[in-house]
This record gives sequence, structure tokens and C-alpha cells, in this order.
Amino acid sequence: MRKYNYFDDEPEELEPKKSIIPKIDLEDIAFRVRDAFDGIAHGEPVERLKELRELPNLKGAALKLIAFALFIVTLIVFILVFSHTIRSQNKKNELFYTDAGKVCTDYITEYGSVKWETMDKNTYGKNMARMTGFCYARQMDFDNDGSDELMLVYNNKNVYTLEVWSYVSKEFTKVYSQEANSTEDTTDGSWIGLYHKNNRYYICKSEKATPEKVDMYSLRGDAFKKSSSCDYDYKNNIYSIKGKINAQDFETIKFSVIKSSRAEDIMDLVTANIDSFATVSVAKIESQKSSDQLKKEAYYQIVERRNSQYGKAKVVTENGKAFINGVALVKLVDFNNDGNEEMLIVYRKQVKKSATNYYTGEYIVIEEPTYCMEVYNWNGAVAKKIFSKDSISNLMRDNDINYVMLQNAKNTVDICMNSYSYRSEYTYTAASRIYRLNKDETFESIFNAKVDSEYGYKQYYLDNEYTYQSSFENEAYRVPMFLNDDGKYDDKKYTVIYLSGDKSEKFSTVISDTVKTIESLNKNYVSEDE
Repeated sequence: MRKYNYFDDEPEELEPKKSIIPKIDLEDIAFRVRDAFDGIAHGEPVERLKELRELPNLKGAALKLIAFALFIVTLIVFILVFSHTIRSQNKKNELFYTDAGKVCTDYITEYGSVKWETMDKNTYGKNMARMTGFCYARQMDFDNDGSDELMLVYNNKNVYTLEVWSYVSKEFTKVYSQEANSTEDTTDGSWIGLYHKNNRYYICKSEKATPEKVDMYSLRGDAFKKSSSCDYDYKNNIYSIKGKINAQDFETIKFSVIKSSRAEDIMDLVTANIDSFATVSVAKIESQKSSDQLKKEAYYQIVERRNSQYGKAKVVTENGKAFINGVALVKLVDFNNDGNEEMLIVYRKQVKKSATNYYTGEYIVIEEPTYCMEVYNWNGAVAKKIFSKDSISNLMRDNDINYVMLQNAKNTVDICMNSYSYRSEYTYTAASRIYRLNKDETFESIFNAKVDSEYGYKQYYLDNEYTYQSSFENEAYRVPMFLNDDGKYDDKKYTVIYLSGDKSEKFSTVISDTVKTIESLNKNYVSEDE
């Protein structure tokens, strides 16, 4: 069987496509028009006009040419309008990013960048956290008008505030500012609620006393106004409208008493949102801060670290004895009179110490609460620890009475310490010291007096050298109250701050002064845990 030869077929005649613009013999038409006008000029108008009207396809061609021209013009206009719309939208977006970025930069400068901190596990549970600083930012179109708003949340003294910024008369203006939702029980945390319907967003607001009753506010013009209401089961995060549960149209964003992993997610999200605006970077904001601002932040970070370890200052009474627990004292002192204040911090913690078992005579290790003292110095780049002691001054007759003593010398402020360590009533060590900060930012002992008593037999030392009692008596009492609990002192020369014992009426003042000092480092500091 012979194979079919496809090349034997005759090609089909293809009908030529009709052009929108008809074919016209323009040369022939031009010749006939010129001939007609020549005839008119020579006195033959009627016959020549008839010839012009009989020119082939002239009318149809003209209409088609006009239609084609209109199509081209329309297409050009559409492209121009579309391009203008795109340019206008881009310009609007750029303006929003610029204005939103400026607001974000201002709030980061005021309240700090988005971060999170761990909450007390005994009160709030394990691995629970709260957002701090400028903790939320989001681009939204609340009223579906094609113009975006900026929604933000910041933490000021552990109070969360929700704000919305929008354009009013071409000015980027704050149009909403209210405290975030919470209850009277701090373990419920703080949150904001949003409702989305018909391409519009509503803010869900409730009162602390009635968190289950929610009012919904929508943006109308240049203000948010109440539009509707709903019910909220805040324990289970369930919204309902007129008794019908609605899970798909509501959104809850919680900022405190959240898992640390969730806090980490929020921080990443907010950082990305802020970066999408024309926000000045945190690194650049940091680079623009003065040395004094950086010093305050460095000192504050140390305070916060100690607070998280040992708790914030508060008065505690145990077995009838009162004391300041936690970070008991924070004080800024220019120890060497160089114009750069150091930070003195004292906190109470459990310290392991060696002791003697009075029944067996064996040495043992015990844990007992002790006040620890530290001094930090700002060197222009970091806060460096330059002094540390696991003790402060105490009384000879009562080791449970502890105090801090500072001496105002001619050009310095010195740390004075009187301490007593007992092994028995007649076996003890009494020591008195003065520490001074040198120009090289190191403390040195400029005076040291000590008495070792072994069952009534005493040995005396001045500046670590053995001396006679007579010499000791002449030189040893440079620090007031040494070996004399009732000793008087000049309160203009010495500052004595009691942290435990029978001076409890002054403890509230000590804590108040400490809080003021910390607030001078960070005005958003909260003195008590939520």
C-alpha cells in the first residue's frame, strides 16, 4: 500500500482578511479630484461636482478612518489615565510610608523599640511574657476609602495604649487613642480586638469592670464612632453577636500574659512592619543618642536584670523583723568628682557561707540572706562593674540591722563599711574600711581597721598590719559607729541608709528614692509588678 503523500494535495485557497481600512487607489482619486477642480474653473461646475460625489468608497473610508482614529485616541487616553492613577497611588503610598515612618520613629525614641520581657512565673505561670516599648504597628484601611491608616500600640508603665493615625485635611493626625482592653485581674493580660465586615474594620472596646460587653467603633470621617456591640468570652476568646458565635470575623491581639514564643512572633512581625515604612532604623536612633542617654539605658538594663533576678524593692516582715527585699537601693553617685555619675546598687539574695557546728565543731556551708553591693561606671561605651561586695555594714550587737554608709570627703564620696562576723560571743572579727574611687575608675581601700577576738584575746590591725591597742584606739575610729552602735556622726558628712532592722519607718522613703532614681533612668519604669 502506497503511503499517502501529503504534498500531493492542492493547497486551499485562503480568503484574504478584510482590513479595517479599505484599499483605495489614492493616486487615481487625487487625479480625478484635480481634473474635477480644473473643470469647475473652466465653467463646468455641475458635471464636475457629480464626478466628485461618484468617487468610489470615499464616504465609507472616511467614516472608518474616523472610527479608527477615535479608537487610537481612546486607547491613548486610557493609558494616560491608568498611568496617572498608578503614579498617584504610588505617590500616596510613599507619603503614607513617610508619615507612618516618622510617627514610628518618634514612638520608638519615646518608648523604646519592640521587645518583650518575662513575667513572674509564680503569679502568671511559666514562660509567660509581656510586650514592651513600641510594641505594635500595622497598616490598615479602616473605612475602605482607599486611604490607609496606621494602627499602633505602645507600653507605658505596663499600660498599653491603642492609637490610630489617619489623614485629616491632608494632615497625618491621631484620630483614636484609648487604653487597650483588660480586666481588673492582671493575670488576664491586655489585648485589642478587631472586627472585619464589608471591607471595613471596627475597633472592639470594653471596660475593665465589664470585659464581656464590647462596643464596636468604626471610622467615620475623621473620628471613630460607636457602630454596634457584641459579647465576648475573654477567658476562651469567643465573640458572639446577638447570641450567635462568630469566629471568622474577629481578631484578638494580646500583649501581656502571653507565651514567650508568641511574644517572639509579635516582635518579628512588628519589626517587619516598621521596616516597611520609612522608619529610622533602631541602629540609627541609637547612634543619634547622647552619651548621657546611652548611660541611662545601660544603667537601667542592669537594674532590670537585677529586678528579674531578685525582685523589685518591697518591705517584708519575717519573725517580727522588717527589711527591704529585692533590689533595695539604687543611687547615682559621682564618687570621684569627675562629672560622670556611677550607679550604686544594693540587692538582697541568698549567699553560701561557711559556719561552725557548735555541737560537733565541724565547718559547714549554710545559705543566709545577705545584702550585696555593686558599683557600675559608664566609660562612654558600656557600663562596667568596678566594685562588688557580698556584704554591707551591720551593727555589732545585731547583725540583722544592715545599712549603707557614704562619706562626703573633700573631692570624693567614699564607701564606708563596718562589719562583724561572730563564731561565738567571745570569738569574732570586727572590721572597718573606707573605699575610694581613683581617677582610673578603680576602688581601693584607703583605710582598714580590724580586731580579731579569740575567746577574749584580741589582736589589732591597721591597714593590714599588726599594731598595739593604744595605736589602734587612736586611729581605728575614722568610720562612725565602729565598735559602738550608738556612735554619733555628722549627717552633713555621712549618709546612712538603713535597709533592715529597727529603722523600718524610713524604709518607705528609701524605696521611694530608689524608684525616683530608676525613673530618672527610664521614665516608663513601673515600681511594682503587675
